[in-house]
Amino acid sequence: MFHDKLHLQHAVKRWAFSEKKPFKVVISNPRTYDVKCLSPGCSWTVHGFVPTGESNFVVSIIAGHSCKLTETVVKHKNMTTEFVANVLYGEIVKKSSMSPFRIMLAISNRYTYEISYDMAWGAKQKALEWRFGTYKDSYHHLPQLPALLQSRNPGTVIDIDDYQNENGDRVLRRAFWSFGCMIEAFKHCGPVLCVDGTFLTGMCNGQLLTCIGADADGKVVPIAFAIVESENADSWVWFLSLIKRAVVCNRPNVCVLHDRHKGILSAVKKLQESTNVEVAWPDLHSRWCMRHLGANFYSQFRSKRLMDLFKKLCNQNQRCKFDEIWAELDNLTTSHMADVRKKSVVAREEEPRGLDPVDGEPARVTRRRKGGRSVKCFSDWIKNKPLEKWALIADTDGSRYGIMTTNLTEVYNWVVKACRSLPLVAIVECIFRGTIAWLHERFQQASLVVQNPQMVYCKKMTKIIEKISAKGRLHRVQWIGNQDFVFEVTVRERGGVGIDIAMVTMECASFGSKTTHASAHVTNQNFFMSLVHMYMLLVERLE
Repeated sequence: MFHDKLHLQHAVKRWAFSEKKPFKVVISNPRTYDVKCLSPGCSWTVHGFVPTGESNFVVSIIAGHSCKLTETVVKHKNMTTEFVANVLYGEIVKKSSMSPFRIMLAISNRYTYEISYDMAWGAKQKALEWRFGTYKDSYHHLPQLPALLQSRNPGTVIDIDDYQNENGDRVLRRAFWSFGCMIEAFKHCGPVLCVDGTFLTGMCNGQLLTCIGADADGKVVPIAFAIVESENADSWVWFLSLIKRAVVCNRPNVCVLHDRHKGILSAVKKLQESTNVEVAWPDLHSRWCMRHLGANFYSQFRSKRLMDLFKKLCNQNQRCKFDEIWAELDNLTTSHMADVRKKSVVAREEEPRGLDPVDGEPARVTRRRKGGRSVKCFSDWIKNKPLEKWALIADTDGSRYGIMTTNLTEVYNWVVKACRSLPLVAIVECIFRGTIAWLHERFQQASLVVQNPQMVYCKKMTKIIEKISAKGRLHRVQWIGNQDFVFEVTVRERGGVGIDIAMVTMECASFGSKTTHASAHVTNQNFFMSLVHMYMLLVERLE
């Protein structure tokens, strides 16, 4: 007995595949299903029907095969796209990134038959369509889904941007959503947001814009998302202004990390200078991603060793070391350019060019050549870029909180990579379920930390304090005076030879390279309050 005709059909096909015998359908209607063997003279038949007054199919006649298998069959006539989609439905839906080649391999392992790439691809699309609907239906239903999520998740903010075409129909252009729980989570994170965009690979072309924060442990906090038509200045202004109104609200001096995409640069400038209350974000701190700028450096100088040295320069927070690395980069890039100019004209087509100046920033007058600005050294390449945008040492107000890249956003984009080819409703659903899983995982991890009496702070800050304390134990501390809390700290040079004496006070010792000096005082004098003071100052910079 079978629940419906579809279950009967699949049972017959599985039997035929195990017997390695093809069949043909004789009768197929809502109440009858008859098949027979394809070989002439074979008595194999199956008769299924729905008895009067019932709804289930019953098989009443089954005759065995009288034909013999004469050769090995690698392809079966009755292997269809619908059957493959039904058999692998659970695997495809669970892992939507499953490639057609994996589907072909799965069918081969299970039934020892080969299927074409087109059949595997069609089976994947059919299974996803059964689960999430068609692309067209998903496009029309997208405006209703965020509203449903908003009604069931208090505090969730959504925004739908559409327009009316010449036929009077409403056409979806953009969709924004930010879950209420993540808006609340951002209130307890550092004021740093990483934004980026990734393209959609399905039938509906567009871009998925993401806004990611970081908690005290440096973990990803997915905050806001948007599906837009493309990555341009207008879409970025729309997305960032909604983040300001829905997420940031009245929180001052929030830093936004991003790449040097022209659309983002233009949008940031417009938000900072706008007088429109709905768009204005005057206290927005804009900083560039070191990894993207390093990629630009590599595309110009074609040297991974020089690119790594440039990233080291970006991360440097001591002026003397910063100047040393800058001078070294100048020397190395100068010699590199001299070698490039010795090559033939054809080989010099990729000669490095200076970065274009940022809109609104004054650029030095340089002699233009065919193909761009000629670069002689690193200083020529970087001179038009504001130092505070890319160098940690120039981030004097601590806007970055130690975060130099948008890797958090890139990591999240990699997580949602599997759903970028799905219909729009499926993308929203995948992000929603991923957010729930993230909250559950972080809750479990936080519960372990809270229940551990030896864990006073979060793991990241505990490691920082332990590292500083271990280095501080190698210093020698001597009191100087009894009233002003001034100490003399004797330290070893990096090579382990000689000493260096530094005067340290409680107020200034917790910043920069002298943090280990304050830790040395804490370790040697057992003054717990100074440790707490040092930790609080570190939290303000690194949380």
